[in-house]
Amino acid sequence: MLSLIRKNQNFLTFCIVILTIISFIWLYNRTNLSQIGANDVATIYGRVVVRSSFEREVRDYRLAIALGLSEFINDLGGFAENEDVALTSFIFNILVLQHEAPRLNIFPTDENITSVIEKLPVFQTDGAFDSNKYALFMKEQLAPRGFSERHLEEVVRNSLYFKRAYQLITAPVIVSEAQVRDAARIFQPVVAQVLRFDRDNYINTLPKDAVSAQEKQAFYEKNKGLFVSEEERAVDYLVFTLPLNQKKLQGKERVRAMQELSERAVCFKQEASENQLHAKDFEKSAAEHKLHLIKTDSFKKKEMEASGQGKTKLLPPELIPPSFKLSKVGDISEVIQSSDCFYLISLARITPSRQLTLSEVESTIEKLLKEQKAAQAAQEEARKSLAKIHEELGSGKEFAQAQASLPQKWVIISGSPTATGVKQSTENQEFLAATLPLQEGEISEICHAHSGDFILYLQQRMPLSDTDWNTYHAKIESELLEQERHLLFFEWLRKAREEAKINIIDGHHRANLFSSLLRK
Repeated sequence: MLSLIRKNQNFLTFCIVILTIISFIWLYNRTNLSQIGANDVATIYGRVVVRSSFEREVRDYRLAIALGLSEFINDLGGFAENEDVALTSFIFNILVLQHEAPRLNIFPTDENITSVIEKLPVFQTDGAFDSNKYALFMKEQLAPRGFSERHLEEVVRNSLYFKRAYQLITAPVIVSEAQVRDAARIFQPVVAQVLRFDRDNYINTLPKDAVSAQEKQAFYEKNKGLFVSEEERAVDYLVFTLPLNQKKLQGKERVRAMQELSERAVCFKQEASENQLHAKDFEKSAAEHKLHLIKTDSFKKKEMEASGQGKTKLLPPELIPPSFKLSKVGDISEVIQSSDCFYLISLARITPSRQLTLSEVESTIEKLLKEQKAAQAAQEEARKSLAKIHEELGSGKEFAQAQASLPQKWVIISGSPTATGVKQSTENQEFLAATLPLQEGEISEICHAHSGDFILYLQQRMPLSDTDWNTYHAKIESELLEQERHLLFFEWLRKAREEAKINIIDGHHRANLFSSLLRK
């Protein structure tokens, strides 16, 4: 038997290789969409994207962030406010680019990839490639996450797909001199007259009984969902920090010390969780280990995020989000790292949100209704004033005569909508910005500002001096060119995505799978 195998060794090896290739194509490169499996995440170009492929793209996304490729990530939608949206946009855009690159004759060489890697700021010292930084990054950033040089090269290759596709597709874009001159009006000084209808003036003229009890009751009933108290929480937390004699450690010694500190925090978390099963709370577990437990006052999420720390000064800002992820009193967070510290949080108290009564929010409602009435009165007077001006101008009168027919006083303003080095009030900035669509001698429609409504008359738009034109020309042309390029590229990308026929596989369990992949 063995002699038969040895005799046909080459033939058997060939058969095994062929069967392996067929199996790989069948499992990972399927086009039969009727055979959807539990690990299938999406379809693109008529093929199934399996969980392992999607996980690889998620890892590459994280690695791109670690490498500081922020422009590449941002332009492909990777920095959207919602992480699910950011990841899906970025990953599917990458898959589209990988498919389109050969059609655009984009084939980055190893030399191209090496050149980009050597120029990454994370690997540079004094403007030159630092092999020690590269080696340290490989050891401390890549290896612990299961990455290798191949993953780094793959991320850089994707960034080159994007960069070269962008260059090829947007190469024909040009900006005319007429476009530049038209856009230059944002820098041209203007003289205008403004007629203001400030909301505060109308609020002050409202009678004390301008808002009836019935109106307040009706507003409350209609908008009850707006009048709910915010949930309050209080937490206990521990801080694990390096001892004084280890604070100044560097390199491998510091990494080792931080790892030991992390393990200490993890071990304590496991022990505290087990103790809770035997009616021993977080505070008692901390006391047993002689750890300093910090207790906070009750706090609200929005208030804390707005001020950084809110009323309580004991809770670091980075602990606010994880404090609100804990679901019930006694829950312990995962170990949280911030700078050279590790934290553990335990939820000590929850004051749930509740419906506020009318008496609690009556003053707020009265203020809102007064502002509404004042705004309506201002808008009505502005509408009448504008109609009167158009009527006077229509009868053949000059603007000076038309404005004299109104009881309100017009105020002259001057400046540039984008003036630099000249301080303008917020109101004046809004007024000047509203002149941009106007021609000389033209009256605006009713405009809205934070303080109320206003009407503008553009008296004069002065030309730029030769010095200013030379100063702004290149900047305007560059910005217009980049805008046009972005529009062209993302229109191409939109059409390419349509051709790809991207579809996230339906089903509740698949949605959960997809979400878990994004958060992995």
